[in-house]
Parts: sequence; C-alpha cells; structure tokens
Amino acid sequence: MAPPVRRQSPVRTLILLGVAIVAVFGIVAFGAVWHDGTWRPKLALDLEGGTELILCPVPLDDGAEHTEVIEDGDEGDVKCRTDIKSDEINQAIAIIRQRVDASGVAEAEISSQGGYMIVVGLPGERKPETLELVSRSASMEFRPVLQVAPGLPAPTSQEDPGDEPTDDDGEQTGDEAPGTEPETTDDPARPDKPSSASDVAYYVTAEVLKEFDALDCTKPENFAGGRVGKPDEAFVTCDTPPKHASAAELETLAATGALSKYILGPVEVKGSQISKAGSGLETLPGGGVGTRWVVNLEFGRDGTRAFAAVSKRLLPLPSPQNRFGIVLDGLVVSAPSINAEIPDGRAEISGSFDRSSAAMLAQQLNFGSLPVNFKKLSEDQISATLGSEQLQKG
Repeated sequence: MAPPVRRQSPVRTLILLGVAIVAVFGIVAFGAVWHDGTWRPKLALDLEGGTELILCPVPLDDGAEHTEVIEDGDEGDVKCRTDIKSDEINQAIAIIRQRVDASGVAEAEISSQGGYMIVVGLPGERKPETLELVSRSASMEFRPVLQVAPGLPAPTSQEDPGDEPTDDDGEQTGDEAPGTEPETTDDPARPDKPSSASDVAYYVTAEVLKEFDALDCTKPENFAGGRVGKPDEAFVTCDTPPKHASAAELETLAATGALSKYILGPVEVKGSQISKAGSGLETLPGGGVGTRWVVNLEFGRDGTRAFAAVSKRLLPLPSPQNRFGIVLDGLVVSAPSINAEIPDGRAEISGSFDRSSAAMLAQQLNFGSLPVNFKKLSEDQISATLGSEQLQKG
C-alpha cells in the first residue's frame, strides 16, 4: 500500500508569498526614504528617450595637423582633431561618466564614435546645468598643498585645546589633525602680496578656511568634477573618490583620511606642460628593477623650468606644504610630496601603487597633457526607440 501523499497547505504558501512581497516593498521604501532610490524605476535611454550630445576634441593650436572640419554644427563649422589616441578618449569618457554619476543620472550611455568623437546619451529630461557640465572641457593643474584634512566637515562644537594631538615636544601638531587648522590672519592683517605660492597667511583667508571646514567629500555634488578654480587664488577641493564606492564606504574612507580634502595654492604648472607619462616597476640605483610600481613623468621645456622652481621651493617645507596637488577636472588625483629637487623635468611618483592604479595615474597625466578641449557638436532630443517599436508591433 502506497504511503499517503502530504499536500502542502495553500495558506502556508500564501503567507510566505506575502512575507516576501512585504520584504521587497520594505527594501524599496528604505532606499527611497534613506538613500537615493525612487519608487519609480529609472529607465534607460531606449525606453524613456532623452538627450544626446556629440562632442569632439578641438585643438588649442589653430595650425594643428590631423583635423577634420565638421560642417553645420550647432555653433557653426567645428575643426575636430582626428589623431587622438584611444586611451585619451577613454579617459575623457571616464571623466564625463564621473560627472554624470555624481549628478544622479542613471542609465546614461557614453561611447566613442568614429575614433575621436564622444556620444553621450542622457535619459529623461535634464536640467541645462547637467548638460553644460557634461560638455565642459576638463583641464589638469599642479597646485601646492597648503592644508589637508580628512574629507568630512570639521566639528562645529568648540574643542578643548588640551584634547588636541601633540608632538614629542608637547606642542599641538596643527594642520596634521582634522579640525586643528593652522592659524590664519584675519583679512585686515593679510599681507599685501604673497611671499610665494605656498604662503598660507596670504592664501588661506577666513573665507577660504570656512569653505574648507564645511566641505564634505562624501557628498556627490562635491566630487562631480567640472569645477575650475581661479588660477591665481586658493582652491578648495576633494580627492577623486574610488569608482562605484557606496555612501558607507565613502564615509569610512573620509573618516580615516583615505579620502581627503585640500586647500591648494595657485596654479604653478599646467597639464599642457607635461611631455609624457608612463608606469612601470621602479629602476634601482644600480640599474636593476625593483618591486614597487611607480609613475614616471616628463615635462616639456617650459614645464621643466616651472617644476624645477616648484620642487626647489617645496623641498624644505614641512608637511603638508611640501606636497603638490595634481588636479584633474577640479579633483585631486594625486598629492605626492617632494623629496628631492628635480631640475631636469623627469619626476618619479611612488606610493602604494599596484599595476592598475599606476597605469591609471599615468593615463590621467597623459590626458592632462593633451592640447585639446572637447566641444559640443550637437544636442538632440531622441525618442524612446525600443518602447515605441514594441508598441507599434503590439
């Protein structure tokens, strides 16, 4: 005789299904209320439609070779440079994606076209500021570091001076600790002119210090990029955050100082003065090859003279004033310290690099040396192609 067959109670199944549905809605609600989620799913460009921008590299030198004139652009005929390398296009795409992601735009489509143009597709309706941010050109600058701190806002409450960290002589360490900024003169007592690009008393005004204290490098609007500081003034900015880092990860990085914020001095060397950059294993004094990954940087004639003067001035300064910030698209990609004068324009940047991070910095430096800007060729509204095709097919 066959054993009786047990039938699963439909009530139990329905209860489990109900619990699962409630759990899903709870997760969605949590994301919508406490994070950047929404109740309405974000659709891609082919389902929602949106705006398509086409950008091309425009040479800074009117006499540049390897160019093509694109006729009837939104702003008339545009001369585009056609010999741009794939690595340079990829770096430009990475910068645009950083801007788009930090602006809260999901499902953006960014690709190269024709080997030298960039096509950016943004789903939905976009504010003019977002479109302008996407098409804005990126630049690289070398600025001296005046002050650095973990990338979180400084505490607003008054701290007991006795609780601040001290050095071996019992004196407060000042700018090496968060919330313990170096003393700055009030604006009326500010020097008439700076003694150098590293003059803290001149460049770190009360207004600059207030901006620095309030800066929160975990907020997307502060690492969207695209910001351009005045070349002869102090500039307050953040480190470039790691790709795809969550809000919690950014908080941890900022709290530990792995994601920093800076007060930088005026521009002393431009990215266009770089001749070339590359990465590889370090070369030892005896000619052998070491085990550390480094980035090798070479300047052109003007850059060599400028960087020689910078390295000579920064070398004897205390930390962090012996460092210089390499700024790409308004964010710091590296802030190495100077440990020797560099009169020949050949610098080696070392640190906690692996093969990938060293190659990335070299690629960023090479992009910074690129004598081009990207200009918008066209801006068009496009329809929801996939959605409309499905509706037509029924």
